[in-house]
Formats: sequence, C-alpha cells, structure tokens
Amino acid sequence: MRWTRADAVEDGLRGGDPGQVAGTTLQGLATLLQGDVPAARELLAEAARGVDGLGDAELRDHLHVLPPLAWLELHLEHYGNAERHLARGKEIALANGRVHVMPYLLVASSALAERTGRLDVAWQEGQEAYDAAAAIDSAELKAMADAVRLRTAVWRQGPHAALDLAATSSPSSAWWTAEADAAVVTAQLLADRPAAVVTRVAGYLDSEATGLAAVHWRSSLAVAKSALRSWDEALELSEQALGHARALDLPFHRGLAHLARTRVLAHCGQLPASVAEAEAAAEWFTRAASPLHVAMASAWAPKALRLPEICRAREPGSAAPRRGTRRATRPGCSRRSATARAGSVPGLPGRAGRKPPARWTRCPDGNARWPSSWRPG
Repeated sequence: MRWTRADAVEDGLRGGDPGQVAGTTLQGLATLLQGDVPAARELLAEAARGVDGLGDAELRDHLHVLPPLAWLELHLEHYGNAERHLARGKEIALANGRVHVMPYLLVASSALAERTGRLDVAWQEGQEAYDAAAAIDSAELKAMADAVRLRTAVWRQGPHAALDLAATSSPSSAWWTAEADAAVVTAQLLADRPAAVVTRVAGYLDSEATGLAAVHWRSSLAVAKSALRSWDEALELSEQALGHARALDLPFHRGLAHLARTRVLAHCGQLPASVAEAEAAAEWFTRAASPLHVAMASAWAPKALRLPEICRAREPGSAAPRRGTRRATRPGCSRRSATARAGSVPGLPGRAGRKPPARWTRCPDGNARWPSSWRPG
C-alpha cells in the first residue's frame, strides 16, 4: 500500500504527535502568508486536533507548538480557540517551571488581546512578556515582546509614543521585523509621516507581492501616497488592496482595505464615497470582532465630512469652504472608480447603490489629512 503525506499527517494526529503538530502548524502559517486561506484552515484544523489530543503530561515538553498555533488561529479569526490554547499553555508552563516558553505565550496572548479590544490586558501581557524575556536574557524574545507592545502603544499612548518605543527595538528574524514594521507604519500614518511610510514599505512591496501581508502594505502605501498628493497612484494601490482582501476573504483584512480606501478618497476629495467606505470598514471589523478598529472606522465617517473645516482651522487665512459642490475630486485625482463616484461599496450585502449625502464640503487648500491631534482608543 502506498504511504502518502496525508496518511502520515493522519497517523501523527491520531497519536497526538507533537512534532507533526508543529510541522502542520508551521505549514499552515506559511500557506496563510501565501494567501491560501482555505488550505490554511484545513491545516489549522489538523493541528488543533493534534494539540487537543495530547494530555498535559505529553504537551508539557512541547509547549513551543502553542504560540504559532495561536498566531494561526488569530489570523484566521478563531479567537476563542486561540485563547483556550494559550491559557492551557500558560497553565502548564507555570505548573511545571517551563519559564523559557512563557515570553512567546505572552506575546501571542498580548496580540490576541489587542485584536479583540482588551487594551489593558494586551499592555500588561506585552510588558510581562518583555520582563520574562529579559529574565532569561533573550534579545530576540524581548524584540518580539516589543513588536506586540507597539500595537498596543498606538492605541494607548498614541503614535508618537509607539514610534519612540520602536526606536529601541531591533528584532533579528524576518517574521518579527515585519510584525514590528507593520505597527510602525500604522503609527507613522497616524503621526502624519507619509514619506517615512513610503520608505519603510518599499522593502516589503513589489508589483508581484501577494498573500496576507499584501493587504496591509498596499493599504498603508495607498494612504501615504494620497497624503503626498499622488492621488491616482493611491487610488490604484487601494483598489489592489481591496482585490487582495476579497481574495483572502478574511473580515479583518477586508476592513483594513476599506479603511485605507476611506482615507484615500478623503484625501482625494471624494468625501461622500469616503463615508461609504468607512461604513463598510466598520461592518467588516464588526464581523472580525475587532472593536478598536470598528471605532476607528466609525470615527472616519463624520471626520470625512468635517475635513474641510479641519483644514480651515489649520489655515486661519483661508476662505470659507464651499458647500454643496458637485466636484468629487481634487485637481489631478482622476475619476477612476465608478463605485467611488456612486458611493456604493462592493462586497457587502445590501450596500450597492447606496447614495452619498446630498451636501458635502471640500477643503479649499487640498490639505485633507487625519488630524495630527487624533488619538485612537
């Protein structure tokens, strides 16, 4: 009888083989990063069955399989399972003196708490992860802890504090460097540093870049380019991000793409369409159970219509903004997207054909940006 990889996987999982679980989990992460979500879900199911088939005594010496498993569950939005596996890992580690695995367990737990809106828990566990890494003198684990603390710092202390924290951290692995840079780029956008975003994203993005990370990098670059008034390029990048997000079909990443589109269209002067995209982002983030991002997206709808007044406040000598104008784009910003002109958002049931507000205003100096004083959370 021919022995196949599928047979080996099934045999390993039936026996609760920790090595097989680890391999399946890592394959799932690699598959997800390449953008094959259905295959990643199948591999996750296999790995989760394997872990759940192990007793505590069997798992005790293989706790290192749990943080990668939780990362896969986090990205595939299986938050309850990620919480359960991490809680079990921490309980076993503390009961058996496995202190070396605690930093990574706490890192994953902090990231999960940040995604699900529990900022106090996220910050505390990120700090505990850093302290535990310092106790065993692991520079890489400290850098990993800093990567997740960056995410929480953006929400709790603001983007400038997050960038200060980033300046003190330098992970050596490609994975954790990318994780840290993703948080740095978010902070740079909120700190109104679009040129810095363009520079940092350049190392991750090319015309062939696809998969899980492509949504974040293209979305971030689109917002930065629109802030720098490269409007057509920004629109194209935001459309690419939406395309990648639809292909992944993960609610959180669809929310990211729509949120970027919101900001691009606002910079470009298409304010009613920006409001529609903000509402779409809020709906997708709601499906992803990410309340902080729901709040951010929801805040953009009224902000988009107030941008002209914000710009006017920044420029006391400017003329009063015109109201009710029909011009939906700034000079040099092409009317490329029919859905943007109509204010409808594809991909959300019941949204097609929704009309934008009848009256809106536009910034006379073209300087429509997220206010630098804005702080999420």
